Amino acid sequence: MDSLINNIVNWVNQNTGSFISILITVCLAPFLLYVFKNKYDTRKSIKVVSNVIYNVNGKYGTLEKVENSTNFYSNYIYHELTVESVNEQVITYIRLSKIKKRLLEVSDIKYDGGFYEDSQKFLLIAYNNGNSAGKTKRLSIKVFARKKETFEDVFLGDFDIEERLINSGNVNSHWILDLSDYHNNFNANEDYLGLVVDVSSTNESKIKNLSPLLILFDRETGRFKNHPRGAAGITVPCDVPFFNLSNRNKKIGKNCSLEIKNNSTIGFTLFVDEDCELSYKVTLKSDKKVIKNNTQNKLLIRIPQYIQENTCYFGHFYQFVKNHNLNVKEFEYTPDVIKTMEKSLVFNKYSGAERFSKIKF
Repeated sequence: MDSLINNIVNWVNQNTGSFISILITVCLAPFLLYVFKNKYDTRKSIKVVSNVIYNVNGKYGTLEKVENSTNFYSNYIYHELTVESVNEQVITYIRLSKIKKRLLEVSDIKYDGGFYEDSQKFLLIAYNNGNSAGKTKRLSIKVFARKKETFEDVFLGDFDIEERLINSGNVNSHWILDLSDYHNNFNANEDYLGLVVDVSSTNESKIKNLSPLLILFDRETGRFKNHPRGAAGITVPCDVPFFNLSNRNKKIGKNCSLEIKNNSTIGFTLFVDEDCELSYKVTLKSDKKVIKNNTQNKLLIRIPQYIQENTCYFGHFYQFVKNHNLNVKEFEYTPDVIKTMEKSLVFNKYSGAERFSKIKF
């Protein structure tokens, strides 16, 4: 036994360097493996940092933030994700899961209108873009004269509009104001630039997209006149994955090739064929790597009656009245009447996806 112990001691003394190397390797190998693996995983990691869902305008393909007052989307949607990655990588697959649809009956009251030079009338139009009858808000219209130099607004009058029930798809003249009544005020005040017509709810809250409307006064003709307007927007990408959710599937996936690096935005479009509350989750893949996104997306879908999905001045119904009601007299049009007079105003739930995602149904 003493001889065996002496032999071991002698071997250790003779091979101290090798022994220490073996000991270091055994102790440090797991740590080094962890460090290098963690560094590799970090360089390969992908993280979803935000989700933004846009309504896609079915006529123009523009991306629209949904109005807070209703939170309604139409049936063609763009879902944008911001993805964070250290290195350049490729998203190869998008999966939607836990898809749920609950049918909805909703009213969706919107407004249009503007000033008509020929008749010198301001018109506020109300229409119901939902599939169920609904009431308008109680509104107030205030009229001011704006001064040239100071841009001060001088109060001239106000009008209250009571609630009104509007059936699904109906379009009515909610208020008509003859601005020729103010001609004398402007002829007598050289420092007046134009009229300001301000529509708000009776609790003083503004109606989105109905900013105070400035109508200029032309002193050569002694009449009010419109001034040029224009708008532009970002359009939906046409080369992104398209998901048709018109069936009852609980999950659906698409192969893709979307490059990402640093903070990148990627996206996909959705199509739904009925009014519903829609919910779903999104999972991304980069080859075999799964990128989880725990957000449960929920949206209210209402398929609009008409192509004008949002409140605005000088919209499609403003032009419709200009074409068919020259003297701007009171009216209430039903969906059948609109379809007969100008079918192009009626919303086609397939046309947006067909035009901008190049889909054939």
